[in-house]
Amino acid sequence: MKKVVLIGDSIRMGYQATVRKELDGLADVWSPEPNCQHTVNVLLNFTEWVVKNQPDILHIAAGGWDVRNVLRGVPGNIVPLKHYQENVARLLALSKQVAKDKVIWALITPMNIKQNFDHHAATGHPARTEGDIERYNAAAIEECHKAGVEINDLYHFVETHHPENIRDKDGVHYSEEGYALMGKHVAGIIKKYL
Repeated sequence: MKKVVLIGDSIRMGYQATVRKELDGLADVWSPEPNCQHTVNVLLNFTEWVVKNQPDILHIAAGGWDVRNVLRGVPGNIVPLKHYQENVARLLALSKQVAKDKVIWALITPMNIKQNFDHHAATGHPARTEGDIERYNAAAIEECHKAGVEINDLYHFVETHHPENIRDKDGVHYSEEGYALMGKHVAGIIKKYL
């Protein structure tokens, strides 16, 4: 049975149960217990999460944390775009050395930036800046093309499924229905390589 490793943030954590269900009997699906957060954290934990698990198929989703602002209401990402692109390139190169069959990179899902900012007014959560997700996704797409890595366009997938109906009130996360849709989509891409 093939080994599938899912790397990603809280969005991955939301859809992974559906991926497991969809691939039951077809693949052994593993994912880290914690939120993988940004690309720097994925690089820091790459040996533990990826190398030690020796995946046949590796599905990575990283970027939602990279685009977060450092200070509330002040543009300036935790991982600047140039560094994000470099991190994606490194992760793709490393992943191709480890994954036996296939590496798949999932794009950052769309967010309602204003809703996210307003939702966290009391907590001081920094949120994101309009347009950053699209810029970061474009950088990831460029690196995937260079590396010959398949892109899972979760951004477009969510956009075509009326995100306003399946997104949580925080503007970032999704309802059970939303995660189930994403999980079936992710599993469908992985099934091609089983």
